[in-house]
Amino acid sequence: MFIVAGNPTIDYVNGVRRPGGFAFYASIALRLIDENVSIIGCIGSDYPLEYLSILKRLGIDLSYLRTCSTSTVFRLEYYDDYRILRLDSQGERIQLNGYALDGKHNPTAILLGPVAGELGVEDIVYARKISDKVVVEAQGFIRRFTRMGEIVYEWTSDFIEALRGVMLVHVSEDEARALGDIEEAVLYLSKHARIVALTMSFKGSLVGYNNSLYHVGVPKVYAGDPTGAGDTYTAVFTSYLLRRRDPVEAAKYATVAAGLKIHRSTYTLKWFSRIELEEHVGAVEVERIY
Repeated sequence: MFIVAGNPTIDYVNGVRRPGGFAFYASIALRLIDENVSIIGCIGSDYPLEYLSILKRLGIDLSYLRTCSTSTVFRLEYYDDYRILRLDSQGERIQLNGYALDGKHNPTAILLGPVAGELGVEDIVYARKISDKVVVEAQGFIRRFTRMGEIVYEWTSDFIEALRGVMLVHVSEDEARALGDIEEAVLYLSKHARIVALTMSFKGSLVGYNNSLYHVGVPKVYAGDPTGAGDTYTAVFTSYLLRRRDPVEAAKYATVAAGLKIHRSTYTLKWFSRIELEEHVGAVEVERIY
């Protein structure tokens, strides 16, 4: 059982309401490649029932998804090569140590994907005590919000130190730039976490581990909706890393999955399958940088 921790969100993308959040997209991506998934998180009474129905229909375990005072709500505006993201409403904190993960779940892996501070450094520390297969999505740990709900990135020494021993950390290009040069950021973070993956949209991704750095290319640039592509990448990377034990191979499968997710509507729930990923992965090119 894969544990995915983070609050599902309500997103208004260019004014249109839709589901969002790492927990939503990563869980679906894992189910599409036949992994069992349980979500730990919090949603408000305003969270649309049709979004829950999507998750239930796929067989995702929602027994640890609780109702709290308000949902996490974001507003996103997409432009040609960038987006503006603003927080409208912040959901409640998740106390991961209240779920007895060691006794009830015996997790295959624990994926920590906060979007607005609902998980903290202490949750990474707790997860590492439960499992040596912990995955950290950096975004919600380093986001800080202005009074207007705008987002800035702040890396703290406590967060970076908590990454020691983590199996995989995923960061976006913008998040990494808050540390400086992106290649140097990947190598720096890989001295703490075992593997670091940095996604760069149509430019592919960087994968750092064992003092080495690789560029994983994109075989085909798809037009469509990029929402959830990074979450899909992290989820599929995790699954194939555990199956293949090779970070670069895992990144190749994750790249194909993210591209197909962009190409296909969220609501079809037919983004990809394992068979389809196998058919496309051979077209992904890899270059060793260091």
